[in-house]
Amino acid sequence: MVPYMFFLGNLNNLSYLHLYDNQLPGSIPPEIGKLVNLVDVDLDTNQLTGHIPSKIGNLINAKYFYVFSNKLSGPIPAEIGKMESLEELSLHTNNLSGPIPKIIGNLTELKLLHLYSNQLFGPIPSELGNLKNLNDLEFSINQLTSPIPASFGNLRNLQMLFLRHNNLSVSIPKELTYWDNLVVLEMDENQFLGHLPEHLCHGGKLENYTVNNNKLTGPIPKSLSTCSSFKRVHFDNNSFTRNLSVAFGVYPELQFIDLSNNDFNGELDSNWLKYKSLTDLRVARNNISGSIPLENGNVKGFQGLDLSSNHLVRKILREF
Repeated sequence: MVPYMFFLGNLNNLSYLHLYDNQLPGSIPPEIGKLVNLVDVDLDTNQLTGHIPSKIGNLINAKYFYVFSNKLSGPIPAEIGKMESLEELSLHTNNLSGPIPKIIGNLTELKLLHLYSNQLFGPIPSELGNLKNLNDLEFSINQLTSPIPASFGNLRNLQMLFLRHNNLSVSIPKELTYWDNLVVLEMDENQFLGHLPEHLCHGGKLENYTVNNNKLTGPIPKSLSTCSSFKRVHFDNNSFTRNLSVAFGVYPELQFIDLSNNDFNGELDSNWLKYKSLTDLRVARNNISGSIPLENGNVKGFQGLDLSSNHLVRKILREF
């Protein structure tokens, strides 16, 4: 227990507690549960250890609870589901383990839920589909398994979803295409199978889309060829197919695209190299042919170009 936090139990009128970005050691004292008027709790970026005390369930007025970037361990206490006023819950970058409690689905005021960079395992509870106010959900770098719940289709306000570096599997559910406000979708380094769902970009706001290092197959959905909001795209290390010129369209804001290690064919569209924002193009280890169409391209702004291990046969143009 942190000795200089022990006195906190007597501060019954405290509405906010900010002790972040120090070097505080020890555990979070259970006496914190006496501070029932707390609205904002920020203990992040310290050296706190031990479990999150179950007494935090008494903090029914808290809207913000941040204990990220510490050394906390053990399970996420089920009592956290009593904190029904929470709008932001950030427990990331600790050593928390065990499953994600289903009761978090009771926290219907949540707008932000960050549990990434822990050791959480098991399935993502379908009850999280109740969190209809969420706009930022980040579960990356854990050991989560099973499919993404179809109930996630209810999260219509979601703008950012990070699920990368887990063991999620089966196909990506079509219910994700119900989202109108999605800006960032990162699902790389999992075990996803099958085809990408159609209409993931129907809201017209999707900028960053990463599904690299999965087991996805088949053609890229036609709807993605009209996703003009794309800025960064990672489709590498799957088994995608189709002619490049057909699968991909015009992306005026595109900065980075990696299609390496797939089964794409056809020729590079010269329009790609006219995008003023594009600085990195990677299409290595596919089955593309023809020339490198740099004659009218924005090549001076390029920082990376990888077209290795294909079937390019024509000469490298002078503008290269």
